[in-house]
Formats: sequence, structure tokens, C-alpha cells
Amino acid sequence: MMEKPKDWIYPFKIGEEFTAKGFDQCERKMLYTIKGDSIVERWHTVDNSWPDEISTYVVQGDNMIQSMVCGDATCKKFFKRKN
Repeated sequence: MMEKPKDWIYPFKIGEEFTAKGFDQCERKMLYTIKGDSIVERWHTVDNSWPDEISTYVVQGDNMIQSMVCGDATCKKFFKRKN
């Protein structure tokens, strides 16, 4: 089993695509944009071995909601700020 790094750090600029490796060591083209009050993360594998994934992050008060779409699959994650 592959050990995951404790922290993921990707230096990037909003609106500029960049290449990075995921925890599975697969190279991805990634792009972050801002749409209204949301941050949109879009990535696809360089070799097109996986469907594109789009995650949208919205902060509402002390909560953050991440909505994800990958192929036919969708999900939402809910985060709450610790006091």
C-alpha cells in the first residue's frame, strides 16, 4: 500500500493550468478558477486514463461544501470549522 503525504502543496495561480502528481503518482493537468463565490478545481489525467473531475468549493459561515463530479459519479463533502 502506498503511503500518502501528510500535506499536499501545489504552487499555482488562479486561472493557469499546471501539472502535478496525485497520491497515486498519476500526472494530472489541474486548473483552479473562481466562479462567483466558489472556487472550482478541474483536473484530468495527462494520459486520459481517468474521467475529468470537477470539484466546487463554497464557504458558508463556518462550513465549507465540496461538490464533486467525475464521469457519472457525484458526491458532496461537508466540512465544519473547528473552534
